[in-house]
Amino acid sequence: MLPYSVARRVQVLLNSCGLPLREARVLLICITYKADNADQRESPANDLAARLSDQGAELAYHDPHVPEWILRGEPVPREQDVAAAATAADVVVVLQHHSAVDLGILADSGTLVLDTRGKPAGGGLRGCDGSLATCPTAAPRLSMRDITASGSCP
Repeated sequence: MLPYSVARRVQVLLNSCGLPLREARVLLICITYKADNADQRESPANDLAARLSDQGAELAYHDPHVPEWILRGEPVPREQDVAAAATAADVVVVLQHHSAVDLGILADSGTLVLDTRGKPAGGGLRGCDGSLATCPTAAPRLSMRDITASGSCP
């Protein structure tokens, strides 16, 4: 995952639904480098969060392995209830998958979801109309390269 390209995908996804990245509520799911591990060293989540924050996004995270996340000397709000946090967010970005996190909850949240792992969770991407898709059928004016999480379409 390249933080710049993911930040761009988040922006394009939000814009396709008429939402600006500035002041958008972005929920980052599982911010560690590897699944089921608390190790944040070399995690791209730090660079992604910095880019999104620089563009005015309001960040929060959910990660059962990380009780506190400091970004540029400031704590990022931690959300304990992933279902409520996903519902309140404008977009959810899945960075890693921990077995303790039920990604199916995201599919039920009605929120835009971008899965950066290339392993769709309930379809991988939720478009503006609320439907799940691995390709940007919900936002046809966008190129697949701009927005799909997996980089491939059937």
